[in-house]
Amino acid sequence: MKRFKHLLKTLPFQSIFLWLISALASYFLIAVLNISNEDLYNWELKRIFSEGGLFNQIAFLLMPVWLLVNLVMGLSYLLMIRRIWKQD
Repeated sequence: MKRFKHLLKTLPFQSIFLWLISALASYFLIAVLNISNEDLYNWELKRIFSEGGLFNQIAFLLMPVWLLVNLVMGLSYLLMIRRIWKQD
């Protein structure tokens, strides 16, 4: 329990907040801009770019970037947590 409390004290709140914001942004790119899961799963580019609006096209193009950003931020937080955990 001491380690967990120490971890919460040492992790910067701003960095956790930014990670949550980017996770929510990736959700909005996929869900709110109405790209269907079937189109993403089947990788139907023609359907997304012919029937979808401009926002759907931009969301589809930005989705891999957001996923990569979330992956890198998540890994960096895991490494930061591991480093703090080992200090105790």
